[in-house]
Amino acid sequence: ASALDSMHRQNIIHRDVKPQNIIFSSQNADAEPWLIDFGIAQAVNTSDPAQNRRKSGTLIFMAPEQHYGKPQDARTDQYALAVTAFWLLTGHFPFDADTAEELSGKKMFPQLTLATVSESLKPTFLRALAYEPKDRFESCGEFVKALKSQPTQSSSPFQMPSADSDSEKTLDEFREAIREAISQRTELLKDYLPESARIATQDSEVTRRCAAYLRKLESEIADFDQKISQMRADGMREDGPAFRAVIQQHQEHADMKLDFSSEVPPKTPKEWEMLLHWKEECKRREEERKERERKEKERIQREQIKQMWGSTPKDLKAGMRFVLECDGIEYAFRWCPPGTFLMGSPSSEPRREDDETQHRVTLTRGFWMLETEVTQAMWKSVMGTDPSHVKGSQNPVECVSWDDCQEFCGKLSSKLELTVSLPTEAQWEYACRAGTTGAYAGDLDEMGWYWDNSGSKTHPVGEKKPNAWGLYDMHGNVWEWCQDWYGSYSTSPTSDPTGPSSGSFRVGRGGGWGSLAQFCRSALRYGSAPDSRYGSLGFRPVLASPVPEE
Repeated sequence: ASALDSMHRQNIIHRDVKPQNIIFSSQNADAEPWLIDFGIAQAVNTSDPAQNRRKSGTLIFMAPEQHYGKPQDARTDQYALAVTAFWLLTGHFPFDADTAEELSGKKMFPQLTLATVSESLKPTFLRALAYEPKDRFESCGEFVKALKSQPTQSSSPFQMPSADSDSEKTLDEFREAIREAISQRTELLKDYLPESARIATQDSEVTRRCAAYLRKLESEIADFDQKISQMRADGMREDGPAFRAVIQQHQEHADMKLDFSSEVPPKTPKEWEMLLHWKEECKRREEERKERERKEKERIQREQIKQMWGSTPKDLKAGMRFVLECDGIEYAFRWCPPGTFLMGSPSSEPRREDDETQHRVTLTRGFWMLETEVTQAMWKSVMGTDPSHVKGSQNPVECVSWDDCQEFCGKLSSKLELTVSLPTEAQWEYACRAGTTGAYAGDLDEMGWYWDNSGSKTHPVGEKKPNAWGLYDMHGNVWEWCQDWYGSYSTSPTSDPTGPSSGSFRVGRGGGWGSLAQFCRSALRYGSAPDSRYGSLGFRPVLASPVPEE
C-alpha cells in the first residue's frame, strides 16, 4: 500500500496489482513485500483525461472503470489491492463468475457477493470495492489502516487452525471426501458395465431392423416397376387429364403441352428421359422467373428510397418506415430527419459521466436507421455464420467486433446498391433521443432489456416499446457500435461531427442486457478496442443520404 501511495503521489498508476506481482525480499517472517511488473503502468495525464482510459490488466482484479475503458486514477489500484487482500485473507475472490459480462455485473453489486468475509471487515471491503471511484478510500494506506483497525475475534474465518485440533479435523474431512469420491467412482463403473452391454445389444437390434427395412424397400421397388410396366401397357390414358392440369400451370411454356388422351405415351427409355428433362427445365425456368421478380422488386425499392431522398427530404415525416428486402430478409428502416439537438447530459443528470459534456449539434443530412438491432438472421444471410452466444434468429447478433461490422456493412451495401454504414455517435444519440432531452427516451422498463429485467440474456428484437421515431431497443439488449473513435467532445465540430481522426477505442452506445440503468442512458458513452467481441455488443446500421438537405 505504501509503495502504491508513493507511486500515486508521482501521478503514476500501476494498473495490474495482483498476488503474482507481489514478491518478498526473503523467506523470513519479517521480509518486506515488493511490488513488481510495471509493464502496463501509466502516468496520469491531467491535461487530457481521455488518455487515462486504456483497458489493460487482469480481468478479475480490474476496477469497473478499467474494465469499461473509463478514466482511471489511484483509486483504480486501490480496487485491485482490495481484491488481492480479500484473496489473501479468504483464499478465494470476492466475485465468482463464468463470463466477463457476468463478472462485470457482480462488480456492480459487491454487497451481494461478500458473504464469506467477517462482518467486521465487510464495510471496509465494500468501500474499497465500491463501483464508483469517488466512493472508495482516499488512498491505499487508508484502506489498509481501516483493515488493521478492525477487532480480531477468535471465531474469525481468517484465524489459522491449531495443529492439534482444527488441522486434524480438516484432515479427517479431507480423507472422508476422498473415500466418498472413490466410492462414487466405483459405483459409476459398476453402472457403466451393464449399460455398455445394453448399448451393444441395441446396436445389433438396429442393424437387424435396417436389414429388414432394406428388404421391404427392395420388394416395394419391384412392385413399383411392375406398376410402371402396366401403365405403359395401358397407355396411361386415364392419367391424361391430371397431366394436362399440371402442364397448364406453366403458361409461358404452352407450346410444350402434351395431350396423352390422343397421343401415344412415351414407351422407350429415351422418351421417358425427354419427359423428365422437360419437367426439370420447367422447374428451372420457374425458379429463374421468381429470381427475376425478386431482383426487380429490390430495384424498385432502391429507386423509391432514392426518390424519397430527392429534392424535398424535409417533406418526410420523422419515423417514416421503409422496408427493403434482400435475399428473403426484410430490413425495416426509420427516417431520422436533419435537425439540431443537445448532445450529452446536463450537469444535473444523476449518475452522469465526465465525458458527457452537453453541447449543441446540428445534423444537416437526414438518414435512415435500422428499426431494430441487426438480428442473427440478418447477419447469417450476409455473412454466412452466426457468432452469437445466445442463439435465436430474431435475437440481436452479438460477439461481433467493430471490424466485423464494417465487413457486414460493406457486403450489404453491395447487395442493396446503397451505402450502408455504422451511425456516427451524433447520429446514434440524435436517433435515440428522438426529440427528448431526459436521461432516457421514455420509461426504461417499458423500452429496454437491462440488468433489472433481462434475466442475464438477450431477447428477440422489437419486444419492448419503440421510441417516438419507431426505433426499438435503443436502450439495452446489446450495446451498439458507432463509427467514431472515442474522444473528448471539446474538439468536436458542432455540425455533422464524426469524432476524432484516430484513437484506440471505438464508441459503443445504449447499454446492454447486463448493464445497470445508468449505463443505458441516452448520453452514456463507452469505448472498446475495434477487435473486441462481447456477448453484449452488437450494432444497427444506417443508410447514408446521397444528397444534402436544404
